[in-house]
Amino acid sequence: MLVKCLSKCSLFLLFTKNNETMNG
Repeated sequence: MLVKCLSKCSLFLLFTKNNETMNG
């Protein structure tokens, strides 16, 4: 369960980071 949450969090972070790069 914890691993699932961690992977989800990392995926979300990656997505937001990618979004920032696209906007910037």
